[in-house]
Order: sequence, then structure tokens, then C-alpha cells
Amino acid sequence: MSLATSSGRIVVELPTDVDADVRVENGAIRNQLAVDSAGGDSREGRLRGRLGKGGVPIKLRTSNGTISLR
Repeated sequence: MSLATSSGRIVVELPTDVDADVRVENGAIRNQLAVDSAGGDSREGRLRGRLGKGGVPIKLRTSNGTISLR
């Protein structure tokens, strides 16, 4: 899954048992999931990591907005 916006927000709600590789770029990140971080810092607008066993790629990007993972 890949979602992008220029100046809007992205909200992604995932099941608790999801297996995915997450990559979030830019914007303010609000993360409520247990992401096993592989790099980046949500305070700096970047987050990479794994949910569960990893697998399905999830890419989220905004130029000027909030990205929420829950």
C-alpha cells in the first residue's frame, strides 16, 4: 500500500496482528503501533520499521501534514 498527499493528513488503522514493513516520510508522525524501528525518528518526520513479522510494504508520505498510524 502506498499513500501520498501534498498538504493533507493520512490516517491508517491496521489490525493488531498485521505483518508489514512500514516507511513513513515527512510530516508530523503520530504512531500508536508497536513498530520495531529500523531507522529514522518520528520526531524528525521519518520512520522505518516492521510490524509483526514484516512483509507487506506500507509507504506513507506527505509534504505538509500529519501521518497517524493506529
